[in-house]
Amino acid sequence: EFDTSNVTYSAVYKIDLHSAGHQIENALVTRILPIRDVDFNTQRRYTAVTVFYDNSFFVARTGPNNTSVSNPDNSIFKIAPKKLAAGGDVLIPSDGDTLTIGRVPFIDPLSQGLISANGINSMCAFYKKNLDFIATLSGESSFKAQWFHFFSSGIEEKYISQFDPRDGVEFVIPNRFFNPTGACIDPSGNIYVADAGKDSVFKFNSSGDELQSFGGSSVFTKPYAVAFFNKILYVLDSGKNQILRFILSTDLK
Repeated sequence: EFDTSNVTYSAVYKIDLHSAGHQIENALVTRILPIRDVDFNTQRRYTAVTVFYDNSFFVARTGPNNTSVSNPDNSIFKIAPKKLAAGGDVLIPSDGDTLTIGRVPFIDPLSQGLISANGINSMCAFYKKNLDFIATLSGESSFKAQWFHFFSSGIEEKYISQFDPRDGVEFVIPNRFFNPTGACIDPSGNIYVADAGKDSVFKFNSSGDELQSFGGSSVFTKPYAVAFFNKILYVLDSGKNQILRFILSTDLK
């Protein structure tokens, strides 16, 4: 967030760690959103971001006004380099603007079903050359964790659900989650979901089968976010103000 004229707006920033040698105190910080006058709205919140293999990234936004067909508050935006040279370097236009920003279409802002932008609070891309991602949602939905699969037929491109609830896949059992607030994916494609409402972390394989879930009030107070690195699962417990580390039994030799 940032303040201007005693008004606070939600915002998205880019921190250029690469140019600063990964010294965050020296990194250049650039505001990406909001940029247009119409986007300066105190009721809108940018709630999640994820980066894909091609350096494009998605940003989720929430808000109360969702009657607009073209620009509802509950939306996902794709942000990508405006133009690439043959070697992959960004060609900086004369106006200095190197990014394109557009709303991802065909995602319902208020749906309580699958492929909805109703209250997205986290997103996580896969370790693959695709545009799939996992999202968790705090809105009124029966499916508070969803796998958005990018479908392209050559004629149309859109997101569809990776799983169909009618197939009995555990990941999309209605009301499976209560208040999920974070998700991550390991290099094997396993999915981890932190559910603050159930004081638990749930693990699923890439087929949507539930595997090694754990937690409860004796372990967590409010598991809020998860990350996976080098065979270690990190869980942020916002109730305890702690980051906990877990080596899962399947990764023990």
